[in-house]
Amino acid sequence: MIIQNIDSGNGLYELFGYYYTPVWGYIMGFIDMFSNTFLSVSELGTHVSGLLTVEDLENMRHVATVTSPEFNALMKIPIILCDLLVGYILYRFVGDWTGDRRKGGLAFALWFLCPIVVYMSSVQGMFDSFSALLILLSILLVLKGHYFSGGFMLALSTLLKLFPGSVVFVFIGLVLARHRCDGLAKRNLALAVTGALLCFFIILLPNIIEGNVADSITFISDRAGGFTLNLDTIFSMGGILIALPFMIFMGHMMYRTKEDIDRKFLIYTLLVLTISMFMNIGPQYVIVLLPFLVILICSYDRSYVVCWALIGFGAFLSAFVLNNYSLLMSSSVYLGWPPYDVILSGFDWTEAYLFGTNSFRSIMNSVGYAFMGAGLILIFVFHYEDVLVRKCPKAGKYIEKIRRLSFRKEVVR
Repeated sequence: MIIQNIDSGNGLYELFGYYYTPVWGYIMGFIDMFSNTFLSVSELGTHVSGLLTVEDLENMRHVATVTSPEFNALMKIPIILCDLLVGYILYRFVGDWTGDRRKGGLAFALWFLCPIVVYMSSVQGMFDSFSALLILLSILLVLKGHYFSGGFMLALSTLLKLFPGSVVFVFIGLVLARHRCDGLAKRNLALAVTGALLCFFIILLPNIIEGNVADSITFISDRAGGFTLNLDTIFSMGGILIALPFMIFMGHMMYRTKEDIDRKFLIYTLLVLTISMFMNIGPQYVIVLLPFLVILICSYDRSYVVCWALIGFGAFLSAFVLNNYSLLMSSSVYLGWPPYDVILSGFDWTEAYLFGTNSFRSIMNSVGYAFMGAGLILIFVFHYEDVLVRKCPKAGKYIEKIRRLSFRKEVVR
């Protein structure tokens, strides 16, 4: 729909259907320009009357508009290439950081073969890998002392998806900790802020000219259709009340760090990205923290691979069951298999209530969220193990049992 709007000469926000800040729209516009120049995609998609009943499913958002295989490939190949780029950056960074190219290869594998990364890029076609790439580049630029470009990239990643913005306090803490003695803290913070403001100006300039800045920065409320007090809203509000003070606390801890500053910066970045997931947890969102979890696993503590496995599998399961038979629609319409009735009957049984209250889909989705949530919580449990053991000595043996699942060989703290 968005690419059709672009091809018709309309802006991102002139027609109904685009709910993000402009960055993803610009990426889609570039893909569309490349396609129109060098490729020939005969059909983007079609509305299928034989599948109209999927739009009436309770608590689901499936539509009977089905994209073509050519369009699916057009959108997914750039995301897969982004996955490869993130994997290569992790390979080089971890290899250089540890002096061991084998660990760099492991970092590439843990990222590129993670179930949720494979699913979101190659199956569902979500663009969160771009968000992971931008926040990773931002952090690596800051580690190398490139504060202007690091601030620019952090702003760009935040404009694509909001979660990377959670590291801003740790970012500030790093600059202050690094330069508390040389008097360059204010200068370097000014460079980072200037880079961020320049990014905001460049990205939003077309919207400023067109007079629709409000539409480009209020996509969250527009997508939610306004504020409604329900369980999801309460959960999100509670997550914000927990996450925001923790982000500030991590920034303070970063500022107080006097030794091993770069390693602490990577770990605190992972922690704040992890806590930000509880503001609006979703299977695709965890992709943004995976590069930093992979760095931690390959560089410092192999036992965190348990968290990687729980998050990767749980997020994959949740995303897969939510989409279930809709993943077969394109094949059914354009390749003739499976028949429409197979898809519709599949939706019927996945949406049928079990035990009188919940459908198979909702039960399996809850299982996926449970695995994913356990993995996120274990990141904090492992990091604060010493504190937990002091408060509750018996917890130590259970944590150690979980750590043993990773067959770890080394831990660096």
